[in-house]
Amino acid sequence: QKEVGLYLISSNRELLNHIEKVMNRFGAFGVMDASGRVHYLLDARKGIPLVEKRFFETVTNLLEDHASNHRDYQLETQCLVDQVMSRYPFNKNLRGYRMLVTMLEMSLKEYSLLNPISKRLYPQVAKVFRVTAGQVERNVRYLLENLAAKEEKYRNEETDLPEHFLSCGNGRIPVAKTIVKLWEICRLENGKTAENGKTADGEEKKAS
Repeated sequence: QKEVGLYLISSNRELLNHIEKVMNRFGAFGVMDASGRVHYLLDARKGIPLVEKRFFETVTNLLEDHASNHRDYQLETQCLVDQVMSRYPFNKNLRGYRMLVTMLEMSLKEYSLLNPISKRLYPQVAKVFRVTAGQVERNVRYLLENLAAKEEKYRNEETDLPEHFLSCGNGRIPVAKTIVKLWEICRLENGKTAENGKTADGEEKKAS
């Protein structure tokens, strides 16, 4: 007897629950086997072609839904990183700026890239820009040195001081520590945004 299927392996319970809801919506209900795998059954009494069509329609909807969520997440992450980076007088024309932005976007999606940065994050960013990991580190270091010089100038002049500083009092900005610091700021801001969203929803419900 002909079978049509695919395997989905994931430890993300939220993702699996979402898939289950979508499958149920399209009339496919899961049965768990002895190994803990869930098999979704489709009624094929009206013929294999029809069940194949329904199956692929369901999978297509799952993929489109996932792609839409992924695009939304990417856009939110880009806005978050831009918001944090705009606090500091970075030279956006330097290549290191784009590399640093990419680092933050990547590590916000997968924080394990930060441990260790030199062996995990630099090589990933290097692939994006088609350079070596060493070139990534040098470009970001030059960007941060440029920023440190600007911040030191602000401190010496004591006029039009920016609200935020990345450099220490000695005018130095350690590369790896600064990347982690910016990542932590992004995470903190993301938490504030989520909390504000919940508060706004609560106030809206009370008002209604």
